[in-house]
Amino acid sequence: MTGRSRFESQSDNVPAQSHSSPGVFHGPASYSSSSRGPGSFFSEFSGDLTNFFTAAGPSKQAFQSAGADFSQTQSADTHGLSGLRMSFSNDSINKLDNQSSPKLLLNLLFTIFKRHIVLSAEQLVTGNGTACFSPKFGDSSLSGFQQGCGPQVSGCQKSKYRSLDGTCNNPYKPTWGAANTPYARVKPAKYADGVQDPPVSHSGKPLPGARLVSAVLFPDADVPDPKWTLIAMQWGQIITHDLSQAAGTTQAKAHSTNCCSEDKSEAIPKEYRDPTCFPIEVLHDDPHYAQHSQQCMNFVRTTTDLSQGCSQPFKPAEQIVAVTHFMDCSIIYGSSKQQTDSLREWKGGRLRMEYRHGKGFPPSSTNKSSVCVRLVTSQLTILHVVLIREHNRVAGHLNKLNPHWDDNKLFHEARRIVIAEHQHISYYEWLPIFLGWESTKHHGLTYDTHDYTHDYSEHVDPSVINGHATAAFRYFHTNIAGYLQ
Repeated sequence: MTGRSRFESQSDNVPAQSHSSPGVFHGPASYSSSSRGPGSFFSEFSGDLTNFFTAAGPSKQAFQSAGADFSQTQSADTHGLSGLRMSFSNDSINKLDNQSSPKLLLNLLFTIFKRHIVLSAEQLVTGNGTACFSPKFGDSSLSGFQQGCGPQVSGCQKSKYRSLDGTCNNPYKPTWGAANTPYARVKPAKYADGVQDPPVSHSGKPLPGARLVSAVLFPDADVPDPKWTLIAMQWGQIITHDLSQAAGTTQAKAHSTNCCSEDKSEAIPKEYRDPTCFPIEVLHDDPHYAQHSQQCMNFVRTTTDLSQGCSQPFKPAEQIVAVTHFMDCSIIYGSSKQQTDSLREWKGGRLRMEYRHGKGFPPSSTNKSSVCVRLVTSQLTILHVVLIREHNRVAGHLNKLNPHWDDNKLFHEARRIVIAEHQHISYYEWLPIFLGWESTKHHGLTYDTHDYTHDYSEHVDPSVINGHATAAFRYFHTNIAGYLQ
């Protein structure tokens, strides 16, 4: 596919051709400067949302070819939000404002997408010029690494289709980008004890709570974008979940770990709660939670190689990605054979659906950790449903064109096409909205061509950067609308 990662050896090539189609967005104005209309997928949406993929589907040619430093901050526990505001100097606030500016966002996103798509590990460097990437599961260079951790690959079989768990995309480094492997890092981890304890300020004092900082620096405000609709934000969440679903959290797998009292009025004492708990304190004058008398937010730390017994002693813990690191629609196909098999209908290459009033929906499940029901919000659910319907639509067309194909071939060919659509929309329609068409071309993220590109490199480590999951794409949460009209 055009705009495809250098590391994706099994992606299909699709012409770099924009398709006009709809979309949705709340938040800052667009950074796009393209005169050719990138992001048309996401602007001025009207009509049936469930049909926009059909209108923006692959061309005939595509179908054919697809055969801040808080160290000086005093404790604000007894002062509330107003006390915290007073503890910041004007210079500190200005510095924080500057650090959360569009310029920082652009620089961070460029770094992430260049890392994920174009640069090798040797090319992406930190400010002092030294590469800093963590070893991956299955890396033979790791001495003393325990067997049975992460994916175990004895050999890669030649296949027309990408694997479900992300293994063998690179036959020389078969676990690169695979599910259940650690994030990469641009900068070293900054744990208080150097191994796993949450960080503290330079003075050694606890950092202000996450909810307190959020309420002070990023107060809730409705700022509708004049052009982009909410789907521009929501598509970013689709990409985030596809690339970087952290293992061990309620996002990745439902669990009963509770770090707060039943009425959420206080945190469970440390000696009585689960060691993975890291509850977030809510102050008495919180602008939202005060009205509900809530003073504790449940928060569970993510799974790490250390917690799984897969790390060397005294080595900084690395968080685990539960899905593949590739943009491969794992949000609808799963990241293992077991998950995928449970989602397939096993007829006509289709994914399982329940039909209500003639419309297909993901099947119901009593298992809270089931892939198909972890859709988080109604807005995100809509796009999940659209992608599943798109797979079945493509499978149906392929079945008509190739009645001799069996269920397995129809499924994998439809999956190839839907992944190509997803990648094309993400790089040529969505990314220029926030980075600008000329900027994405200049930085080698997109190509101004209708031809194919062949830029695969076996030296590029596709692992998602930790900062991608925890910082850069969290920006889009600020663009979520607080209500639906």
